[in-house]
Amino acid sequence: MTATSAGTPPSTSPRLSPRTGERDATTTGDDLTAAVLRLALRAVPGAGEASLTLVTGGRAHTVAATGRLARELDERQYRHGLGPCLEATEEETTVLAPDLTTDIRWYAWTAQALAAGARCVLSIGLTAGGRPLGALNIYARTPGALDDSADIAPVLAGLVAAALDPLSR
Repeated sequence: MTATSAGTPPSTSPRLSPRTGERDATTTGDDLTAAVLRLALRAVPGAGEASLTLVTGGRAHTVAATGRLARELDERQYRHGLGPCLEATEEETTVLAPDLTTDIRWYAWTAQALAAGARCVLSIGLTAGGRPLGALNIYARTPGALDDSADIAPVLAGLVAAALDPLSR
């Protein structure tokens, strides 16, 4: 998978109603991704910031983020070609790094994440129709803040993937 930090692509996808999940002329892709991130921050105790990575045309890009830290850390992963978000996407799994001060899986990215103030990350791979869509990424500034959140990851991943599938086509 190739990664880019090109930013948010224009929303030309079908619009879905946040209440019914059906096509709706009043809901844009940007509205949907913002709602997904708000849901993630409420559903995951200890979450500080969140972002959504989608893969389109073989390239990963951040389509939405709740803050600068989340967007920066995603983009650093794309530049390095490794990190929890890309691993969760490629492996179609949930990746929890409870304490970045002791995690050595993505050394160069981890050093930059720590310098930026992140201490914990949960990346949830999103799939639909047997294909990877991307990842929901949740960052915290306290080690261990997301430890209890891995249990909710499969439920959250299913909801998010269902909502985002039309945006990735």
